[in-house]
Amino acid sequence: MIFTNLKQKIKQVRQSIVAIGFSPAPNKITIVGSGFAVSDDGKILSAAHVYNQIKPEYRNILMAMVMTQQEKNGLEHYEWLPIKLIEGKKNDADDVILFQLENYNKTLLKKLELGDSENIEVGDETYFIGFPYAVQLMNDGFGITLIVNKAIISNIKQDGIDPNHFSYAVSSK
Repeated sequence: MIFTNLKQKIKQVRQSIVAIGFSPAPNKITIVGSGFAVSDDGKILSAAHVYNQIKPEYRNILMAMVMTQQEKNGLEHYEWLPIKLIEGKKNDADDVILFQLENYNKTLLKKLELGDSENIEVGDETYFIGFPYAVQLMNDGFGITLIVNKAIISNIKQDGIDPNHFSYAVSSK
């Protein structure tokens, strides 16, 4: 899908982004990070460090907050649905993890395509979207809010060991 402007990109991409968390007690949610859909069957990619920071006793009750309705006036409705780590799909070296969302068919979840990191250059414009400040925003009384930031690529980091080690990028084309 080709987008003509950043507003259109954000509106479309929002349906692909999820908050990741768990409920340690009734009426309490702990949000630990964000992820995004990489398939049409509910697979969610996130950072392995998001999972690694969770105490083992909470890893079996992980959930993703997923958009289930988007009204014409812009109002969005979300629901918490269970997610499970796909066995063997956690890579700490590259800081990626793959989850399976249960009941994905009742959501508006749309997959995002991974971009070609070979074509990224210093100075390219980019944006990132997710729930990085969710806990702070909840504590401040704003609720769970999706955050969008626009930036530029200021440096391309190699891992220092393997010159062919690539970064991952998301494309909304």
